[in-house]
Amino acid sequence: MVFGAEGRGMAYNLFLQGRPWRDDPGVRPRRWVVETMAGLRLDFPGTREREHGPWFVQFRTTRRTAEFRAPMPVLRHTVGSLTLGIDF
Repeated sequence: MVFGAEGRGMAYNLFLQGRPWRDDPGVRPRRWVVETMAGLRLDFPGTREREHGPWFVQFRTTRRTAEFRAPMPVLRHTVGSLTLGIDF
């Protein structure tokens, strides 16, 4: 099992707030964004060699809090990923 959490602070987001010192449309951003992750990793020990570690398959889901405020409710972002990899 893989678990994790991450928090980030954003000073200025060009994509949400527009160009600085211009009259661009924009939304009010949230300064702090939190991500939580959970996943499952399956190793294949028979594929381990001297040059590298074993091949693995990993499924992870990440959930992020809303990045901006809007007149309508903003849903959290949930993303899933499937990884086939090897450790070096």
